[in-house]
Amino acid sequence: MINLKCKVCGGELVMQGDRIAKCEVCENLMLLPSIDSDVRNDMFNRGNYYRMKYEFDRAAQAFEQIIARDPEDVEARFCLALCHYGVEYVKDPRSGVYMSTCHRGNTYSILEDVDYLAAMEHAPVQIREVLKQQAGEIHRIWQQIMDIARYEEPYDVFICYKESPGLGIDPNERTNRNERTRDSVLAQELYEELTERGLRVFFSRISLENKLGRAYEPHIFAALQSAKVMLVVATRRDYVEAVWVKNEWQRFMHLRKQDRSREIIPVLRDMDEYDLPDEFADCIPRNIDETGVRQDLIRGILKITGNTQGNIGMIRNRELEMLAEQLLEQGNWADAQTAADQMLNLNPESGNAYKIQFLAEVQLDRLSSYTRLKLGFEDMPSFVRLRKYAKGDLKRELDEIAAFCQKREHYFKAEQLIAEGNYEEAYQELLLAGDYLDAAARLADCREKAEKQKRERELQENIERYQAEVEAAWDEIDSGWETLYPDVVAKGNLMRISYQKCDRPKEKGAVFGILLTGAAMILSMLNDGALMIKYYAFFGMIGLTYMIVLMNQLGKRLFPKMNRVLQLIIFSGVGFTVGGVLYFNVQEYLAAILVESLGETMALCISWGAVLAINMALSLVLFFGQAARFVKSENVRREIEYHDEVEVPELKRQLMARKLEELRGKYEHLIGIENCMGLAK
Repeated sequence: MINLKCKVCGGELVMQGDRIAKCEVCENLMLLPSIDSDVRNDMFNRGNYYRMKYEFDRAAQAFEQIIARDPEDVEARFCLALCHYGVEYVKDPRSGVYMSTCHRGNTYSILEDVDYLAAMEHAPVQIREVLKQQAGEIHRIWQQIMDIARYEEPYDVFICYKESPGLGIDPNERTNRNERTRDSVLAQELYEELTERGLRVFFSRISLENKLGRAYEPHIFAALQSAKVMLVVATRRDYVEAVWVKNEWQRFMHLRKQDRSREIIPVLRDMDEYDLPDEFADCIPRNIDETGVRQDLIRGILKITGNTQGNIGMIRNRELEMLAEQLLEQGNWADAQTAADQMLNLNPESGNAYKIQFLAEVQLDRLSSYTRLKLGFEDMPSFVRLRKYAKGDLKRELDEIAAFCQKREHYFKAEQLIAEGNYEEAYQELLLAGDYLDAAARLADCREKAEKQKRERELQENIERYQAEVEAAWDEIDSGWETLYPDVVAKGNLMRISYQKCDRPKEKGAVFGILLTGAAMILSMLNDGALMIKYYAFFGMIGLTYMIVLMNQLGKRLFPKMNRVLQLIIFSGVGFTVGGVLYFNVQEYLAAILVESLGETMALCISWGAVLAINMALSLVLFFGQAARFVKSENVRREIEYHDEVEVPELKRQLMARKLEELRGKYEHLIGIENCMGLAK
């Protein structure tokens, strides 16, 4: 068995691993010291004993001695941090879990405490998680303390005393008002005298009477932080050393070390000053029953707090406030405004005066009737000034009003959004509206519509994203398919080259023939007629036969939509006719040669028959040659069309099918298979 006790419940520890032990009672994990020492362990147990008895300063001294010997002692560091916040672990009777409570406030969070940070630095991972969880709970409680304490108005004097003659070990014993100590009676006498002088005094019996059932620590912490003077009322030594009395004056002594303008004054009755604890050695006690001591004490406190004028202004201010409240109840707004102005002359930072000014302006008799105010009142200059100077309970009430205004604003905004059909944002606004009017009742219906609207919106957004990705996939395939199928691209290019060769026009040949014919005519003019006929017949036959080709090419260009066979027939006929006319000179030449031997009639028949035969033969050769080219070009064109309109689209569809399969896997659960299939088409 380990000679250490659990810091949470004081139970026995059992080894769990390397330097890690577990409590048998609360199952809390602790890190054992690197150097096992009975002295260290006894000191650690003693420190936790004092801490569990609420003697946090004595506990802190024990842990500080351990740290002085071993600065890296994790548990001692963490327990010292617990002392800074007066942490006690209390067992929850329902769950059986030990929960943290804080009996000491502090100006900074435990997460910023140097001893906690040192413990976290040296702790192993498993222990670090335990410490982090416990510190997080303490931080949450500390935040609650700070949230309450920040509303407290500052105090001038804190009266420290023992309320009831109990054992002093119950932190809530001051709620027992059936039996009082002499210290309590004397403390109330001092409280009444000081408040009559215009001082704000913390006296737990009265200052905490409207906070029954609530945690006292936030209010005690705020009072200790703000008070300039602490009066420690003592009639017996054991009362002064009672746990919670000692807790208060020890904390004030720590504050006094940081701010020497603070004063702590023991006020004695039937008790010798030498019976005071040693911590009061540098304090000057006052025996309240000695002649003149009470008056000197009051005057000294007034001097320390800076209120040397006494209570004249305070009394006048209270009288004016009571008068103004009566005027507000009577509906006399103008006179209430005047009373508030007089209060501000006495104290320009009086929150109550600004409250009366605001109530008179909006014509309300009390601040609790704020629900009758119109929208936007929180922006009024008088309300802004009121929030600036409000303190304590008034500030807390104004914060509640501000929260109400925010809820009301969210509610009306939700109504507007519902009218516009925007249920998603309306639902969020109703959540923020909280308990305003029927916000909670409308929440369920709005949530259902908001969820439906959200599903529809998300569906539409996913559909749009799906469509965009499908379009992007098509664009990607259109621009990049050629890199995936270079053989198909090469095949298409070869077919286009073949088509261009088959369909290449023969205009150049026709033009060449015409130029030759022209050259023959020029030469004929320069020579005798026989030579002219010779050249003309030779060159003209070559050039004019190309006229059929020329006419076919012109027909294809001029009438591209006409049937190609019909083009060949029509324009070949035209070419034949034109050629026949141009061959007329050839016929005359032949007739002139044959007329002498065969006679005129026979010569004409033979010459014409020869010319026509030659023309017909050339025309047919050219016609069928052109038709063969046409057939070949048509076949190539059909192959190109099949390639462009069937093969390539099919390849793209295959690529797209694979891409769509990926997109369906991504979007099917978002937009449904029907939408995936329909949109893909």
